[in-house]
Amino acid sequence: MTENIPKLLEDWYARPFGQAALQQTSERICKSLEHIFGYYLVQLGFARNMPLFLDSTIPTRILISSARGELADLVANFEELPIASDSTDAVIGHHFLEFSGQPHRTLREIHRILTPQGHLVLIGFNPYSLVGLGHLGLKLSRANLWKRWSPISLVRLKDWLRLLGFDIIEHETLCHIPEIGSGNFRHVLANLENIIKRTKLPIGGLFVIHAIKSVAGASYLEKRELKRKTIVNIGAPAPSAGSIIPNKTY
Repeated sequence: MTENIPKLLEDWYARPFGQAALQQTSERICKSLEHIFGYYLVQLGFARNMPLFLDSTIPTRILISSARGELADLVANFEELPIASDSTDAVIGHHFLEFSGQPHRTLREIHRILTPQGHLVLIGFNPYSLVGLGHLGLKLSRANLWKRWSPISLVRLKDWLRLLGFDIIEHETLCHIPEIGSGNFRHVLANLENIIKRTKLPIGGLFVIHAIKSVAGASYLEKRELKRKTIVNIGAPAPSAGSIIPNKTY
C-alpha cells in the first residue's frame, strides 16, 4: 500500500508550495539541531532524497526510507528498526507517522532506540489548516497520495508522546498560507502570513514538534555512557528487524 508514497510525496515537494515548505522546514530543523549533540542521528521518512540533517554536528547520520533512493542509506521497516536499543542520540521523523499503518508502534520503536534524553523532531501535515483542509478534500476524493494520508493533529501527537514518556520541548506550525495568486493579491497573502507568524496561531500547513525521551533517574554521566553504544551494523540485519535491504555498501 505504501509502495507509491515515496514518489508521490517527493512530487508534492517538487511543486512551488512544496519547495517553500521544504525551505521553511529545513530552516526550522536547523534551529533544533544547533542544540542537539551526540554520536548518532537517524532520519526516518518516505521521502528518499530529502536529508534534513545536513547542518547537524553529529558525525554519523543515517537516512532510512521505505524504498530505495539516491540519498537513502538504508531501506527498512519503520516498525522494526535494525538499530540497537538506547543507541541513538536524535531522530528526525519526516511525514512517516501519518502514512504509517501503525503509528503507535513506530513511535515505540523510536522510543526504544533513543538514548535517555535523546531528541525527537517530528514533521507532519497539520489537518487544522488551510493546507490541511485542502488535503482532506483530496483524501475524500481518493486522490493519489492523500487517500493514504491518516492525519494526526498536533494535540493528539503530543498526547501520544507524553504517554510514551517524552517531554515536549517546543512546537510550532509553518506555511500558513498556500502559494496562490500573484501581484497585489499575493502581497496581501504574504502580509497575512507574517501576521499569523507573529501571533503564533497553530494553523500552519505543517507542524514541527521537538521532544526529549525522559527517563527518571538518568544522570548526565549515565547518558554519556549510553552514547558509547553503537548502532547495529547497517550491512547486517538485526535478528528482530525482519527483512532489510541495504541501499549502500559499508
